[in-house]
Amino acid sequence: MAACIFCGNPANSREDAIPQWLTRAALEGEIAGLDLEPGADGIHVALGDDGEPTREVRGRIGTVYLKICSGCNSGWMASLEGRVRPFLPQLIGAYPSGYPVGPVLRLDTQARSDLAAWALKTLMVFLHTGPGVKYRGVPAADYTHLYEQHRLSTRRMAVRAFQVPPTVLDRTTGKEVLIETGITPVVKPYKGFVGWLRVGHFAVQIYSMRLPAGKRLNPFKEYPSALPLWPLTGQFVWPPDEPVSPTAFVDLVGGPFQIKTSTMK
Repeated sequence: MAACIFCGNPANSREDAIPQWLTRAALEGEIAGLDLEPGADGIHVALGDDGEPTREVRGRIGTVYLKICSGCNSGWMASLEGRVRPFLPQLIGAYPSGYPVGPVLRLDTQARSDLAAWALKTLMVFLHTGPGVKYRGVPAADYTHLYEQHRLSTRRMAVRAFQVPPTVLDRTTGKEVLIETGITPVVKPYKGFVGWLRVGHFAVQIYSMRLPAGKRLNPFKEYPSALPLWPLTGQFVWPPDEPVSPTAFVDLVGGPFQIKTSTMK
């Protein structure tokens, strides 16, 4: 039996990459601004043995993932999902949307920490859902850290969020794709990766670097319409002043990436 990628125990449980309640809400039109239907409604980028992108892998929302143990699935992962559930639909819906909970969302520090952890966990799961996909860019230490701490590293990880129209269409149905994920290995100045996840109109860019002792990843350079999600600097008020255009978002997730560090005091 395979080992759980988070804790190493036997992977004896099934995990939906996207929660079933969120899938139903999106497909049944309960989340404003999404034009979806069941079928091929998820995309992520498959990488070859050398870590280079090879193809797009398309599949259904809610792909069942078999490399999770029951302890993680019903424990910290279920708890994390429960904490982001109250506000996640508003994030992924269009704005202005008239969503029942109101047009403006302000996240406190705990909610921001949970959202960043949920985004990273979801990205990690999606990296393993495509058939035949081999990925070696996310080190085991990142999975272990998330499992043990239930939050991202404040020293070597950073996340920023964007509002972006879900303009990528499924080639078969012509409908919008709810999920897109991708990841780019980075080797300079330090080894790590830059990953991204888009769910509806909500997108994040995640940096993780293998930094030596005494070094810290610098905060992201200010970017129009970007909201700092992690580390917990500034305020997180959704939606941003304006969405990011699809073209600008492609440039953001495709690099090149300006990664800078500083010495910890």
